[in-house]
Amino acid sequence: MIEVDTKEPLEVVARQIEAHARKSDEHIISAAMLMREARRRVDDGEAGDIKWYAWALKNIHLSPSRLRDFQKIADAEDPMKELERQRKLTQKRGEEHRAKKAAEAWRLDEERRDLIAWAKKAPIEKVRRVLRQVNGQADDAPPASIETCPTARRQQAA
Repeated sequence: MIEVDTKEPLEVVARQIEAHARKSDEHIISAAMLMREARRRVDDGEAGDIKWYAWALKNIHLSPSRLRDFQKIADAEDPMKELERQRKLTQKRGEEHRAKKAAEAWRLDEERRDLIAWAKKAPIEKVRRVLRQVNGQADDAPPASIETCPTARRQQAA
């Protein structure tokens, strides 16, 4: 285990981080090369009558996408460039995912604002009727309020 409670100067810590990151990249590339070797041996029949992908899913406990990534690294002319390319793609997908989530949140907030604006302008009985409908209550149920509306309570708690 690596000691992380270090009293070293920050410059030394920064160099250690870089060294570990380089080792991490080297380990990934080594794993990819080992996987390429395993695939060659499985394809040659060493594992019996089983296809490579089925063998890999059964014996290498990594996600299918991670297995495919390792295969691309192993097959690349420059494995380090392929690893960097994959990282950029992953970063781009993450950014796109966060942007999509932010857009969805904005749209929900916009709907919420529209609903609040409607509730402020609508007659109180109409608002109560809608709240009763949301709660699945009959029209002759006691008047609904924000406190009796589970949907509204969940939104307030969020």
